[in-house]
Amino acid sequence: MKLYCLPYAGGSAISIFTKYKSYPWNNDIQIIPLELPGKGIRFEEELPSSIEEIVLELSDFILKDSQNEEYAVWGHSMGGLLAYEIVYYFNSIGYNAPKIMIISGSRPPFIKSEKVTQYKLGDKAFIQYLINSNGISEGLGSDEMFKEVFLPIIKHDFKLLDLYNYTKKQMINQNTFILYSEEDNPNNIIFKWREVVCKSVFKQIEGNHYFINNNFDEVVTYLNSAINSITF
Repeated sequence: MKLYCLPYAGGSAISIFTKYKSYPWNNDIQIIPLELPGKGIRFEEELPSSIEEIVLELSDFILKDSQNEEYAVWGHSMGGLLAYEIVYYFNSIGYNAPKIMIISGSRPPFIKSEKVTQYKLGDKAFIQYLINSNGISEGLGSDEMFKEVFLPIIKHDFKLLDLYNYTKKQMINQNTFILYSEEDNPNNIIFKWREVVCKSVFKQIEGNHYFINNNFDEVVTYLNSAINSITF
C-alpha cells in the first residue's frame, strides 16, 4: 500500500518523510513524499496561490500514481489540512478515494490557529516566533541564506493557511488515525475532528508539535499497528 505524505508549513516532504523509508513497515507500505511546488526538488517552480490549487494538483498526481490500487494519505500540520481536503475531493468525485487518512499535529479544518497570521510580522519577529515554536534552530534563524531563500517560502505557506476558508462538507468516512502532541491539543480541540470524520482514533505522541522529526520509533510502531488493524 502506498502512503502519500504531506509536509508541514515551510517543510520539504522529501526531507521530512524520506527518513521514514528506512523503518520497518508492515503490509508492504511504501512511503511516497508529495513535494509541493516551490520546495525541495520542485524549488524552481512557482509557489502555489491557494490551498485549493495544491489539492487539485496533488490529487491529480495521486490519481495517476495509485493506479486504482488501495492507498493511504498522511499529512502533518498544514499537511493534515491538505490530506483532509484531498480525501474530501476524491470522496466528492466518487472515484479513487483512499482507504485510510492519517492526520498528525493538525487542528480540525474549521478551527484556524491564530498563529497563521504571524507571517505578517517583520522578518526578525517572525524568525523569533519560529525559534520559540521549535520550527527552526537559533543557528538557522541567523543564517543569511535561510533569511533570503527559505523564510519567504515559510511565510507564503502561513499566508495560504490564513487565506484558507473552511466550508461545511460531508463527513469523511475513511478510517482516520489522528496523532498529536500535548501542545497540539489546547482545550481538547484535537477531538473536534470528530465533527468532520466519522471513524477516528486518537493517539498522543511524546514530543512537541514536530514530533514526526524525532520520535520515529513511536510513530512508526503506532502507524504499523493502526494500518494493520484496517487492512487485515
